[in-house]
Amino acid sequence: MTIVLLLALAAAPQERETKVRDAIVALEKGLTTKDESVGDQIDLLRLVKEMERRGSIPDGTSDGFRNRGMRRLEENLSTIVSAPGALNGGWDRIEPLSVRLNGAGDEAQALCRVTIGGKKGKFRFWLTRAGDSWKTFDYENLDGTYRLSVIGLQYAPGVSDDEDRNALRDAVMTLQRGAVYLSKGEARGARDALEMARQSEPPAYVKDWIELVDGLALNALGNSSGGLKAAERVLVRQQDLAVAHRLKATCHASLGEHAKAILAAKEYLRIVGDDPEAWVLVGEASEKLGQADEALEAYRKAAEADPQDRTSRCRLVAALAIAGKRETAVQELRTLLDRHPEWHASAVTGQGLEEFRKLPAVQELLDNARGRAQK
Repeated sequence: MTIVLLLALAAAPQERETKVRDAIVALEKGLTTKDESVGDQIDLLRLVKEMERRGSIPDGTSDGFRNRGMRRLEENLSTIVSAPGALNGGWDRIEPLSVRLNGAGDEAQALCRVTIGGKKGKFRFWLTRAGDSWKTFDYENLDGTYRLSVIGLQYAPGVSDDEDRNALRDAVMTLQRGAVYLSKGEARGARDALEMARQSEPPAYVKDWIELVDGLALNALGNSSGGLKAAERVLVRQQDLAVAHRLKATCHASLGEHAKAILAAKEYLRIVGDDPEAWVLVGEASEKLGQADEALEAYRKAAEADPQDRTSRCRLVAALAIAGKRETAVQELRTLLDRHPEWHASAVTGQGLEEFRKLPAVQELLDNARGRAQK
């Protein structure tokens, strides 16, 4: 009896994780098929509680769904949930990379590779348990251009004062416009929109997102120092905003502050889990510091986090080859080219790889991959 109970307890987290993944698959189906009822897969009550927790709307709003603001949010939920895809070529796929359950087992977050309009990116989803099933209650694009619990504030649920409601609505809608500009590579247009959003005097949490997206725009314009200052200002108030830690790491790396880039990237990884892009940043910064072993380990973790990520696998092959671990490097190259023969041209490039590329085993792998890619 004791053994059966222990086995059941050990299996429970795995069963919950499976159900979390099932919920993400269901959400993916609703988004990719443009199901008008996709909003039903969002836990509206928990979403509103998240807005309350951040101080964006008055406490107690989630207890009363009859006020006008709440009804408007509910009626428009499918539209705002679908927005990232609708604005950028359509949802293609959501692939969970890792799932984390909280201690109580009633909430989870998932780091996912999301493809929208043929372009891959990283998103983070938060889910809550409802009986035996799970529902998403918030999600964000880790490039900083979307967070459901922020964009949903345009409907100002629970805000009764007309002036406050209008300020919140105007700020969020203008923030969204700035984020769309940024997602399309128009950083100057983004900054103009964000300046208008500031003038609406929204709640502090919304101001922090305006500051954060402005920092992303500054970095995109080559002003990494300005982007870093923006990230640091936000993190003084919102220490759990992963996007801010990611921006901080990227800016430190651009400024040549590699040790600081590693610290910021690892804080980001602590929050979101194993994101291959962040591990690659750690690896590159470690190489700049002459820390070859640390770089190799970072590239290994990046490749393990997402086997489909070309950059991390190529970096791992290169690091192994340069470290003199040629046999393992050839094995990793074989794995890479077996999955993606079309990557043969960029699989073994860069300084220090000339001799490795000349190895008969490497030449054979590259030639075979080239032949498969041309078929």
